[in-house]
Amino acid sequence: MIRLVSILVISFVVNAGVHASMYRQRLTRAFHSGPITLPDINELLRLQRAMAAEFAGSARQATWTPLNMQRLVVDDVIYIQETAEQLNGRGLFAIREQTDSRPLLIQAPHAQYDKYTGVLAAQLFAEGGLKAAMWNTVSRYARIKDRSNHVTADMAHLTGTYWQAITELFAQHYRNGRVVQLHGFKQSTRHSTAGKNSDIILSAGHYYPPRWVRSVARCLKTFPGSKVSLFPDDVRELGATTNAQSHRLQQLGFKGFLHVEMSGSMRQQLINSRKLRQQLVDCLQ
Repeated sequence: MIRLVSILVISFVVNAGVHASMYRQRLTRAFHSGPITLPDINELLRLQRAMAAEFAGSARQATWTPLNMQRLVVDDVIYIQETAEQLNGRGLFAIREQTDSRPLLIQAPHAQYDKYTGVLAAQLFAEGGLKAAMWNTVSRYARIKDRSNHVTADMAHLTGTYWQAITELFAQHYRNGRVVQLHGFKQSTRHSTAGKNSDIILSAGHYYPPRWVRSVARCLKTFPGSKVSLFPDDVRELGATTNAQSHRLQQLGFKGFLHVEMSGSMRQQLINSRKLRQQLVDCLQ
């Protein structure tokens, strides 16, 4: 019995490492420097049907072919990504097939720019048994065709995207689920003392964090040697009040959004410590 448990644990660790490694490879191949073209309404409707089929467990490669997207199944994870011929910064998406996976979508909208957030999202997805994960595949400063130069491809502040549509579909399918978005900040550039002293800043994207977000904040404040702040109680900046996903989810009445800002040292600690990552996942319950 002990030998069987050991084999299962080793298998789990190896598989988690495989998926974290696959993320790096796939993001590198999928990343697009821009400019990009936003999808029209017909394409977004086709995307909605395809992702709804995916969440229902009835999707196949033929479901995604009309959108020029690839569907690759590795172990119990489905990866959805653009074809090499149609790179347009639409994103990299992963969905776990297991029906008992945790209904949590982990997002890294600035996977490369906010150092380590993309890798951390992959680690949390692989190790935490989470239902889904998303990574951006275009620079947040890339230009958008037919748009003002002031509007860039920042997925956290842009509507009419695959990123926004899939976030919305997840929230509709998992009404009691969680959407957790990872970001990075530089402490020295913050405007307040509270911001400069924080290692993690949590926010629901508005000024009235629900009970579960307050519970996550209390749990994370047990992180050793770290300062965890909750917006707007402990800090009045980086509250995600202009975040596009937060706005849309609030319109839908979805209360499961959490915006997580992390300092550079905290991000590095998390990617280097599986124990710390497990503590983070446990706090998100």
